[in-house]
Amino acid sequence: MKRFLSAFLVLLLLFGGAKPVSATAPTPMYDQYGAESAGVAINDYDSPLEVENTVLTFDIAEFPKEEYESDAAFLAYTGKLTAQYTIYNPTDTTITAKLLLPCFGQPEYGRKDISVAETYTVLTDGVEVTKTLRHSLGSQRFRTNKDLLWDTYIEDPFYSPDMPVTAYWFAVSDVDNEKYKEASVAIDLPRELGDRRFYLKDMTSFHLMEERASLRLVAYAKNEQRIGLYVIGEPLTEMPQWKFYQERTAKDSEQISGTATLLYSEKLTFQDLTLRNWREEEGISKQDWYNAVVEDINDNSFSRTYPAVFHPDKPPTFTANLMSWYEYEITVEPQQRVVNTVTVPVYPFVREGYEPGVYDYRHFLFTGHTWESFGKLDVVINTPYYLLDSMPQSFEKTDTGYKLSLDALHEDELMFQLCETDNPEKTDSSFNWAWIVLLAAPFLMLIEAFEAIGEFFTNLFQNLF
Repeated sequence: MKRFLSAFLVLLLLFGGAKPVSATAPTPMYDQYGAESAGVAINDYDSPLEVENTVLTFDIAEFPKEEYESDAAFLAYTGKLTAQYTIYNPTDTTITAKLLLPCFGQPEYGRKDISVAETYTVLTDGVEVTKTLRHSLGSQRFRTNKDLLWDTYIEDPFYSPDMPVTAYWFAVSDVDNEKYKEASVAIDLPRELGDRRFYLKDMTSFHLMEERASLRLVAYAKNEQRIGLYVIGEPLTEMPQWKFYQERTAKDSEQISGTATLLYSEKLTFQDLTLRNWREEEGISKQDWYNAVVEDINDNSFSRTYPAVFHPDKPPTFTANLMSWYEYEITVEPQQRVVNTVTVPVYPFVREGYEPGVYDYRHFLFTGHTWESFGKLDVVINTPYYLLDSMPQSFEKTDTGYKLSLDALHEDELMFQLCETDNPEKTDSSFNWAWIVLLAAPFLMLIEAFEAIGEFFTNLFQNLF
């Protein structure tokens, strides 16, 4: 009976909606994820243009649905942000600048087959401007120490689009794949190679060989498989020495027999190599893709630690890490002002476990740091709903909603919560179930342990006497 109760509690813990407490994996904050918004950035770090005043107007007359049955229904959602920037040219010369409007992804409750970026509008002094969709590496989206996007191919100390690349293709044979199901083939490279970089296609792992100050690049070895070794820079003067191992750990003590025969080599450029996963239908230009790849190489810790190895991400990982922007131009005469207005949809994050629902709206202010100066910020929320919380400061109640005025950027993020009532109830009670289960189970297990000990000694004495 006690064992039945213990099993029942374990099943309840696993499948009854309980959520165990974990220091490394906290309970998610949101039932459904929305999409952030962000302000306009300038793509010229040295530009003298100033933003004198910004007005962010959030018009929120409805909350999003959990699911939309059609594209038209989703696009009919009315929540939006209108950002109005008064831009001033303090110089004696006419300045034409490129501006960037971040385009964030779809909300979790959105329709995946449409692009919400197509609903963005951009006006300068009331006239709609031509905008171009651009892309950059996501981790670089709010840099303030250099331009965000390049008009040309990025200049790099080592890589260049026309740098020669030689691909060597080898055929694997003579491996006992029946005995060694995870047989691997590997090549050892010095950690520093000067004028060369290496890329092993389908690399499964790598190992730092401290005693040799080298890297061991590993790939699976199946008979009749082809191995592609790309050498970026000067071609090889002699062929590499391939070694075969029992598994991908590639330990010297587990070396096995195998052969890697050179089939042929081919010439290409570094740009060809970076574009091997580029797809025109994704709407990303070759230049932006190339620049993002180079930044990814220089950005990730693997390439910084092991510069001899070219280790780019593969789709869909790399594509998912790209940031989308709308690029457009404005021209400002000497000592003149223009008003740049952008309108974008806003999609809140849905807080879990509240009745009625609680919705978080998040707007990044990082882009304000890309300007020469960024002045006063006014935030207006037109809504019939209740404001529960906000940062960086509290809002003032108005006849149409709420407002906030800041003399300058003090924080990098604006966040506020809305709800149909001013006191929503927390409905998620699974936390209590988890504690009941976690506290009760050890006692039952202890009772079972004493019971098992008693049974053991009872059987022992019965056998002895």
